[in-house]
Amino acid sequence: MVAAAALAAQACSGSAGVGPELPTPRESPATQAVPSPIACGHGAPPAGRRYGALVFDADRDVLILFGGLRAGSPPDELADTWTWDCRSWTRQPVAGPSGRHLAAATYDQGRRALLLFGGAGVSGPLGDTWAWNGEAWSQLHPTAAPSGREGAALAFSPALHQAVLFGGFDGKSYLADTWSWDGSNWTRVDTATAPDARSRAGMGFAGGRLVLFGGGDGKSAAFDDTWAFDGANWTRLQGAGPSRRTEVEVAENVNDDSLFLFGGLDETSGVISSDTWTWRSGAWTRSTVAAPPERIGPMLAYYPPARVALLFGGGTSAAPSSLDDAWLWDGRAWRPL
Repeated sequence: MVAAAALAAQACSGSAGVGPELPTPRESPATQAVPSPIACGHGAPPAGRRYGALVFDADRDVLILFGGLRAGSPPDELADTWTWDCRSWTRQPVAGPSGRHLAAATYDQGRRALLLFGGAGVSGPLGDTWAWNGEAWSQLHPTAAPSGREGAALAFSPALHQAVLFGGFDGKSYLADTWSWDGSNWTRVDTATAPDARSRAGMGFAGGRLVLFGGGDGKSAAFDDTWAFDGANWTRLQGAGPSRRTEVEVAENVNDDSLFLFGGLDETSGVISSDTWTWRSGAWTRSTVAAPPERIGPMLAYYPPARVALLFGGGTSAAPSSLDDAWLWDGRAWRPL
């Protein structure tokens, strides 16, 4: 097992434990000055679903959608692969991972491929590792790997030159372990401090470090804490931000080094949020503009060429359902596709 310090040597400096207080979240006006987005289209969308994986492929300028759960009796674990290029959706005629939802996924900049781990399939939590290179899926066979799980947080850190995975649910217990991926193998990172065990948290890279928010443990109120990972330890950032929630969707805006957060679920009250938040320069800012209807399990990713975030699908709270609508967020307002 590699010591956490080996990762920290590649990252920006940071301290463990409780960090400095965050500024009080601000309300952002709808007139905030940002570049106008390029017009995008939707075309014939994929089948409605929730809990799929949606990731931007930085080498091919497309969003990649894989899998998810489609409502039905019984629900359908999807195993299809789609790309979106701002004009339309295209289904890729390929075989790949088995059907699943709540898989962890990110773009591995070193390998130049989408990295996908685990998720929940028809038989329970999965522990396999896959890569998509723009043409085909390949199952990878690392010498070590995290245990099978669903709802883990996974994001790539350019500062560490590695992807980092945290937590999840293995079918019996909520997890609080941290793993790094170097393109070939998984390595468990032992940290002095870490967030509480949880799944379905949101995580992304901004401000030179990985930032994690929220999640839930299925037995208490969802979390409303914000954490940063520097390669060696997790640091809790004190201050106000979004309310307690799990099923958090976060997208990385690489154009201005920020994160978008949409919606989430309060496990205690059952309230589904439909608010929009931005993490920039170490502070959360809530948008005051109208947002898409509330939903659980949507897919969210940023599309840098058009300077927009795409929100796709999810499900309503009234009954098991699978939405196939899409919305764009340009930093000022949401609009349906």
